[in-house]
Amino acid sequence: MNIKIYFFIKLMKIVYCFIIFIIFFSCEVTDYQIKNITPKELNSILSKDITILDVRTPEEFKTGHIEGAININFYSKFFNSAVNKIDKKSSLYVYCKSGSRSEDAVNVLKRLGFRNIFNLKGGIQSWQSKGYNVSTYILNKVNPSIDLSKILKEIRQNKPVLISFNATWCKPCLIMKPVIESIKKEYSNIKVISVDIDADKNIMNHYKVNTIPTFIGFYRSQEHFRHSGIIEKNDLIELLKFR
Repeated sequence: MNIKIYFFIKLMKIVYCFIIFIIFFSCEVTDYQIKNITPKELNSILSKDITILDVRTPEEFKTGHIEGAININFYSKFFNSAVNKIDKKSSLYVYCKSGSRSEDAVNVLKRLGFRNIFNLKGGIQSWQSKGYNVSTYILNKVNPSIDLSKILKEIRQNKPVLISFNATWCKPCLIMKPVIESIKKEYSNIKVISVDIDADKNIMNHYKVNTIPTFIGFYRSQEHFRHSGIIEKNDLIELLKFR
């Protein structure tokens, strides 16, 4: 075979492989949908089944948040494990106070495998400036279901106690419910107490809980840890290993 023809064929094979690679890579890229959206665009789809992620601190969240949002603090060491509980195939709408933290969060979410991420441009400040409503915790009047004295008695016992503060209308609480139930079932040495803040506001006030879900761990009458927001089961178990 003529040497020029041989090298020409070799070159064509390399070019062909390169084109196939580019096409494949381009197809992979189009699987991602990451973009900024305006408050108007987000408001227009609030009635749909979407996941809204507020990455501010629990203290910021309680001052006002978009209806139905899940609060996972971007500054928390549990951020990655917490967001991994969210379906990566779902469309995820992210916001913070002004848009800076949420941009950083979007980069983390992309690395974790989320493929449809929408960042609220300007954050909740922009949302409110356009006149859209925010929600705050409003407690319903429900008859108390737990006696505070019984909780105090349990805490004085020589065993770990985990108090879970939650509400039936709280999305993050619903995400954490099976985690708490599994701990209660699998760890007989841990006393798990669930407090519905609507029914037991006095207990919530006694422990100065101002955001949910909140988990407080006690051992020998002492509070050893307090965590607000979604947390991975194994991380919560580690916190309960009092020494």
